[in-house]
Amino acid sequence: LTIWAASSSEGRVYALLCTDGSRSSHIRFLHSRIRLFLNPAYNYVGVNSKKTVYRILLNALDPVSVKRALSDLRSNKDFQSLKESALARQRADWLIGMNGTRAFTLTAQAAGHNGTMNVGRVKSVIQALVVSREREIQSFKPIDHYGIKALFEHTNGQFAATWIPSPEQSGLDSEGRLIDKVAVHKVLDKFMAGSGGIISKYITEEKKESPKLPFSLSALQIAASKKYGMSPQQVLDATQALYDKKHLSYPRSGSDYLPESQHADAPDILSAIASAGHNFAQWVSLADPSIKGRAWLPGDDKRITPHHAIIPTRITPDVSKLSPDELTIYCLVSMHYVIQFCKPHVYNQTIIEVSYQDELLRASGRVTVFAGWREILGMDEDKDDKNDDVQALPVMAQGDSAKHLRSDLQSKTTQPPKRFTKGSLVQAMKEIHKFVQDPELKKRLKDCEGIGTEATRARIIEELFEADFFKEVKKIIVPTDKAFALVDILPEQLKKADTTALWEDALSRISNGELSIESFMSGLLEDVNAIIDTAKTTSVKSASESKYACPKCQKPLRQRKGSKGIFWGCSGYPDCKEAFPDKKGLPDLTPRQQQESSKFSCSKCKKPLRKIKGPRGIFWGCTGYPECKKTYPDKKGIPDFSPRKKAATA
Repeated sequence: LTIWAASSSEGRVYALLCTDGSRSSHIRFLHSRIRLFLNPAYNYVGVNSKKTVYRILLNALDPVSVKRALSDLRSNKDFQSLKESALARQRADWLIGMNGTRAFTLTAQAAGHNGTMNVGRVKSVIQALVVSREREIQSFKPIDHYGIKALFEHTNGQFAATWIPSPEQSGLDSEGRLIDKVAVHKVLDKFMAGSGGIISKYITEEKKESPKLPFSLSALQIAASKKYGMSPQQVLDATQALYDKKHLSYPRSGSDYLPESQHADAPDILSAIASAGHNFAQWVSLADPSIKGRAWLPGDDKRITPHHAIIPTRITPDVSKLSPDELTIYCLVSMHYVIQFCKPHVYNQTIIEVSYQDELLRASGRVTVFAGWREILGMDEDKDDKNDDVQALPVMAQGDSAKHLRSDLQSKTTQPPKRFTKGSLVQAMKEIHKFVQDPELKKRLKDCEGIGTEATRARIIEELFEADFFKEVKKIIVPTDKAFALVDILPEQLKKADTTALWEDALSRISNGELSIESFMSGLLEDVNAIIDTAKTTSVKSASESKYACPKCQKPLRQRKGSKGIFWGCSGYPDCKEAFPDKKGLPDLTPRQQQESSKFSCSKCKKPLRKIKGPRGIFWGCTGYPECKKTYPDKKGIPDFSPRKKAATA
């Protein structure tokens, strides 16, 4: 018996294919997406080392791609190390998440904090990133600095140049910014007094810019967020829907390259794109299927294992039946596929330096020679700053004269770092090495392509919103008080990307067969024990609710939800079991004997009465019990003070 297991998105089983040895007979392709993880299904059928197991890798669901995949089955042994790496990742996330969350939730609740403090191998790093960025912004102090922009005239035309202060210039701060307004005015006055300058440098170089690569999932999420404000989850949902409809290849790919063998499909795929509509046809008209750029790699290259970049399939979509999100994603993916068959963008890069009044000024500019692929994607795509680089500079030569026309003072203010959006947070997860100081760890994390996986990053971010760690204000992520509270008590090893770098490096080594899962788990368990020990000894700042102290033990009270509604309990539970009713969002600390009613007094000792439910029903008793045992019947919710009739005697 030969058993075939067809993997799908998130490692789930698309099908379990059983045959009598012939690939063409008795194949039952269960396209209903059996919701089983691949390895449990593999173990469930009792596979042993004597049975032959193949794996099919489906990069797309169109018939041609499926037939091609079925004719190129891979031995399951080739993926043993990948299985162990995924299993190690799953166990690590579970152990750190379950133990860390429980430990720090109890620690936080002891200080009066409400809710669950979600801890995770990846989540905690993201929480710390967002909180750290917010604190940078809150503590940021803007600095005013100054510059000079001068306009010169050459025989062949005018151009603008920026003053470059020398290192000896007075009034510079440690980062080379001129913060002395008096000093810049002295230079400005000197410029206004002069008239002629000399071109001390003139360099023009022709440069070629290759097309941007096709999309991995993260790259697609980042691009759609920047250009259209789509959330990572929206992008994933739309890409998955297009994959299910057979219009796009596998959506959760971490690669942005294509195998060399896939290049032969270009004419069919370009034709399918062109058939989608007028704009699509216009793009394809600029493409040459014979071009093979840097996106095409040998089929065994590690950057395209096991799935290649996200690209369109041979099946043309009916764009009128696509949702707005699906149409947006199909357009983005199609554009980035079509430009792989366009010529490079060619431009002339020019740099000019001017010597004027013993000072240096510099201008740069670029002139498009041939639009190439940018005719489709746009000339300004991914250019964040609009500066002198866009000006067309006149032709000149070193030693030419340039007449000074005017100079203008430029006043600027330093800006705080930008808050994260969902898209930029995905980018930070993918490029987490940028947040690591240690050079060796930085390299390791860069090689591992960040934290999280293509399939999980969007969901991790959404879970942090659902757990009330983040809130979104006009597409900007703002951490909540809960996030600040948790980050303040977490150990550095959970907050810093450095530790994650070591874990991700270990997982990568497992997938390459360089490290055993047993060795990894042994080290991980030591880390988990250290995390729990830290939680036990961590001092937590009291929550705002903790200004209400337990009258019995003086520990903070915290609001809780029980089977009968909201109440306030002592954070010292179970050592202290004091509890108090909630009264308009505050704990009712009135002594219990006074909570039921204090407007009715005992006729015998004058102490307050309270309502009591006894075995024979409701009655009123004296709060002076047991010294005073006076009781009264209940009459429509109030005590009945009328004299009781004596029982008849025989």
